[in-house]
Amino acid sequence: MRAALRGVALTILLMASSATVGAQEQPAGTAAPPAATESPSVGASGSTLSAAQLAQLVAPIALYPDELLSDILMASTYPVEIVEATRWYEANKGLTLTALTSALDQQTWHAGVKSLMATPSVLEMMNSQLGWTQQLGTAVLNQQSAVMAAVQELRAQAQAANQLQSNQQQNVAVQTEGSQQVISIQPTTAGTIFVPYYDPAVVYGRWAWPDYLPYYWAPPVGVAIGRGITFGVGFAIGDPSWRGYWGGYWGGFDWWHGNIMVHNNVFVNDNVHVNVNNWQHDDNDRYDDYHDAYRDDGDDRHDYGGGGFRGGDYRRGR
Repeated sequence: MRAALRGVALTILLMASSATVGAQEQPAGTAAPPAATESPSVGASGSTLSAAQLAQLVAPIALYPDELLSDILMASTYPVEIVEATRWYEANKGLTLTALTSALDQQTWHAGVKSLMATPSVLEMMNSQLGWTQQLGTAVLNQQSAVMAAVQELRAQAQAANQLQSNQQQNVAVQTEGSQQVISIQPTTAGTIFVPYYDPAVVYGRWAWPDYLPYYWAPPVGVAIGRGITFGVGFAIGDPSWRGYWGGYWGGFDWWHGNIMVHNNVFVNDNVHVNVNNWQHDDNDRYDDYHDAYRDDGDDRHDYGGGGFRGGDYRRGR
């Protein structure tokens, strides 16, 4: 009975959030994001996306700073938690600094989801575009290295179109090893993230896949998009109040090997040691809640529950 009630609750959350998907007007040359489904079939067979479909999917976020992008990719694999976290944020906007993170510590969401509280415009967009979020999470779980390769290809196209470059908000660096080129995007000011807003139909130059127009995220109210990249206000992710999430528990990429990386501070005899590991999805964080959303299709190749990075509050060992 409890499992059935949870399934009903998840369905209501997903349907309520999907009501706003696609409501924003799309600019010419972009596609409306997909609608949310009641049960995202993560790991389902036959869900592999082509290079064109992956480019379409990641186009709205490929130019985000690496640390923010990695948290988005991890968080997208927990779409129900995105919905819950958004509603929690709306009900707790009055909390700030230590009071906010102390309250956040009590939540059982993945650390990647919690970190998005520091960039609420991103959290809110992932909630309003829930169908897109679900599809991205499925791609991350099934084709993580291919998703990262699609990001790199789009970054190269944006750079060739003279749209991606270093400025006051970001530092763009290019590294080459053999025939492989990697473009990283880092904040110019440590501890401050600027979220970029842009029209994917413009910043990448001539779109290479006309049958798969890029998805588009409209900017927050008050932010106008021109022919290039526009930045909103800076989010102070380096504030000590974000201890267990941004600044103490954050993500990144090993672009060369197709891995999402997670870092966490471990305190030993009052000394801080930073552990760096490959991220692995663990749907057993909240198995009872996810039994409907992430169904077991009977294929061991799609078993993601094997003791990977679990997120949560590192001080409690979750």
